[in-house]
Amino acid sequence: MSKLSQDIPLVIHYQRQQLILLVIGIVVLLGLIVGASYWAGYNIGFDTKDETTASLVALRSEFQNTTKELSDSQQLLANARADNNVLQLAQQSIREDLNSYRQTIDMLQQDLQFYRSAIDPGDDNGLSVYDLEVVGTEDPLSFHYNIVFVQRVMRHSLLNGVLQLKIVGSQNGRVVELELKEVSDTVDSTDIKLRFKYFQNIVGELTLPEGFEPKELHLTARSIGRASKTIDMTYAWEIKEST
Repeated sequence: MSKLSQDIPLVIHYQRQQLILLVIGIVVLLGLIVGASYWAGYNIGFDTKDETTASLVALRSEFQNTTKELSDSQQLLANARADNNVLQLAQQSIREDLNSYRQTIDMLQQDLQFYRSAIDPGDDNGLSVYDLEVVGTEDPLSFHYNIVFVQRVMRHSLLNGVLQLKIVGSQNGRVVELELKEVSDTVDSTDIKLRFKYFQNIVGELTLPEGFEPKELHLTARSIGRASKTIDMTYAWEIKEST
């Protein structure tokens, strides 16, 4: 009897109400498990979203800072270039001013030397030639001339005299001398009058004939009066470029 009871399987009989409660319990348990899983996943996703948002905010802030630094650097570079341009212009202006000052000083020194030579007789007394120059023009046969006479005396008085100027050269294989009146429309006489107390400029324009090759200028000047003086000088034909 004991042996037979061990071989017969145990069958538990549930009542219908107990079965319904068991099913409800299982459903509730499954719901709790699913809810817990969703909540855990939601929390993880929310935390990840927060971290991603924080990273984006940090990157946006870093990008804005970098953009501002780049803009500031570009502005500094533009300011530096502007300052450099201003500095270059200032340096150029200073160089031009210095050149102008040097030219002014040179002119003043020349004027000072000229007036000294006109006032101080030195070893040369009476009528004297201070300068003679011939300046070229656009026309290769036309030239401007300028002759400066001074009177070197201790006491200046009115000086009267005459000037003769010849251009010596060659034409067609022959030596030719041209009077100034032959090549200048402003001179109508061989003798050009001199009349001054301190200095006098003889200026004009001359035009050489075709085929004439100038070599030198022959100048003869003579003062008239008690202390008369004659100057006889020859200058090489040298052309000064016009400025």
